[in-house]
Amino acid sequence: MGLLMTSVIALTACAGDNPDNVPLYGEWEMTTKIKSLTVDGRPIPVSSMPQQVRDLAGTEKQCGEPMFIDKDWQENDIISRISGSCTFDQYDVTDTFVSGRGRCQTSAMQVDFEPIVGFSVSQSETAYQLEVIMEGSADVPGGNGSRYVKAVAVQDGKRLGDC
Repeated sequence: MGLLMTSVIALTACAGDNPDNVPLYGEWEMTTKIKSLTVDGRPIPVSSMPQQVRDLAGTEKQCGEPMFIDKDWQENDIISRISGSCTFDQYDVTDTFVSGRGRCQTSAMQVDFEPIVGFSVSQSETAYQLEVIMEGSADVPGGNGSRYVKAVAVQDGKRLGDC
C-alpha cells in the first residue's frame, strides 16, 4: 500500500523547458486523490485506510516540469517514494498519452507487497491526469496471511504559469 506514493509525481527542477517533453516548465498545481483501495475485493473506506495512505491525498504546488517521457525519471520517482524498487517492462509515449506497466517490490507499512503497477497519463502542455493502479498479493503481519490488494490513485496537474 505504501506504493500509493507513486500517485504524487515530483516535478523536475531543471532550469528551462525540455522541448521534447509535452508539459511545459512552470508552476504546477497537483491534486491527488485516492480513488479506491480494496482488500480481497472489499472496498476500504477512506476513514479506515492507514494514515500513511490518507496523507497522500491533497494539493501541492511546485515549479518544474512533469517528465513523463522519461522512463528512468518515472522509475526513480517511484523508487524515491517507497521502501523498495520498481521496474517498468512496458513504457509507451505519444504526444497526448503515456502508459507503463511493471512490477515493484516493497515492505512498506510492515506489509510485503510485490504488486503489478500500471499507470496512464493524459497530457497536454498545461494539464495532465495521471492514474496509477497497483495490485497484487500482500502478506499481512499478525497471522492474517496473504490478501489481494488493489489501489487506484489519480493525480490532476494544472500549469498555473511561469515560475
